[in-house]
Amino acid sequence: MATRNTFDPTAISLPHQTATSGQRNLALAVVLFQFVACGVVAPIVAPVPRIDGFIPVILTIVFIADLITAVLLFNQSSVAASRALLVLANGYLFSALIVVPHALTFPGAFAAKGLLGAGVQSSGWLNVFWHFGFLAAIAGYACLKDGKRRNDAIPSSALFAFSCSAAIQFSFVCTLTWAVTAGDRFMPRIFLDDLTNAPLLYDVTGSVVLTSVLVLLLMWTRRTSTLDLWVMVSICMMISEMTLVTFGLTVRFYLGWYVSRALAVGVSTVVLVALLSESMRLYAALARANLSLEQLNAELDHRAKNLLARVAAVAKYAVQRDRSVDEFIEALDRRIESMATAHSLLSQSRWREVSLVDVVRGQLAPYTTQNNTVISGRDLTLHATATQALAMVLQELVTNAAKYGSLSTPQGKVLVSWERRAGPDGTAHVAIAWRETDGPPVTGPKNSSYGTNLIRGLIPRELGGSVDLVFPQEGLRCDIEIPLAAPKEN
Repeated sequence: MATRNTFDPTAISLPHQTATSGQRNLALAVVLFQFVACGVVAPIVAPVPRIDGFIPVILTIVFIADLITAVLLFNQSSVAASRALLVLANGYLFSALIVVPHALTFPGAFAAKGLLGAGVQSSGWLNVFWHFGFLAAIAGYACLKDGKRRNDAIPSSALFAFSCSAAIQFSFVCTLTWAVTAGDRFMPRIFLDDLTNAPLLYDVTGSVVLTSVLVLLLMWTRRTSTLDLWVMVSICMMISEMTLVTFGLTVRFYLGWYVSRALAVGVSTVVLVALLSESMRLYAALARANLSLEQLNAELDHRAKNLLARVAAVAKYAVQRDRSVDEFIEALDRRIESMATAHSLLSQSRWREVSLVDVVRGQLAPYTTQNNTVISGRDLTLHATATQALAMVLQELVTNAAKYGSLSTPQGKVLVSWERRAGPDGTAHVAIAWRETDGPPVTGPKNSSYGTNLIRGLIPRELGGSVDLVFPQEGLRCDIEIPLAAPKEN
């Protein structure tokens, strides 16, 4: 039964990238820094000038950061068809939406008592619901993230998921806003007035801290990706933010309060920064891969043209020199097979360098027995052009030896040896000696054949080397010298 190749979207999904040691160290440094900063600020109980514009600015930053993060996560949830990411995206969308009424109802931000008919408790309770709602989304993400995704799952539209989620979250936030404004007098008192905390506030924020710790532990047990790492960092920042309030270390418009509100920006932006940086890294890798692919396509095009030109030349000379169709087909098949052997070696080495031993053995292989070939020499490597040219020359030598020379008789032998030496220009060369012994008496060819012309002409023409081919009666000799450096292309 045929199998269908499927593409796994998680292979390029940012929330599924494994965190590196550098990222883990950076996350740890951020967590330690903000803990130390809060520890330094906590003992300083000092009033600071009231800045009513501080809350609108801070919450605007939070709104923008959370909204962008939500959009990115909705897109990733669509790519990976992940319910866990969809839940987390809803958490960031809820966070972005609820800060709007929180800012509007905050005393002094836009009106002395807040807008939307807010009371003393309205903004504070919206802040509490904001934190609990966000933590609930993270917990849902942690519980769902290890669920098995079906192989046939079809990613939904990111726009559709965002639109539906936005409608649900907007309705939910509006309901909460109506409840805490219209029912302000029924809400438990967490503020005595615009500036003074009620005792219940410390119990409520303590519950947020405890819930944050539990969610952090849940995330720790299920962490697998870079996203998980930075979500845990955001939880640590939330713990610091609410701890300052829980232990009575700050009240509104004191130094610690400004610091705690600034930490809300950190909670919202840390995952966004991580997502954007990972996205930039992946896009840079994609750009490099595209460039490599273009170079590979150009190289393959160049090689294909060269290969076709060689095949055409082989066919042309074979049909001119061979007397019958059968002989033509045999010669053409033999020479193309030689080219295929060299091509296989080059493919295995990714078109880099090929062992000279492998080239020689590959061409001799069809005729080699236990005693009829001797190969010796320190192993060297050849570049692609030298591999192709030498393979064609060796194939002609092997064919001639099999038909008329030492490989045509049981007692005949072919000896192939080589050594590295300095060429006339001082560059590294390899000198290859082909010797045939114990075969039938040799007589030189009466007419120059295609094979003879190829042996004598291909190496000098393509590699700038030299070939000395002679036909003494005791056995054919061929001395080949090739530069080891690749020729410069025009």
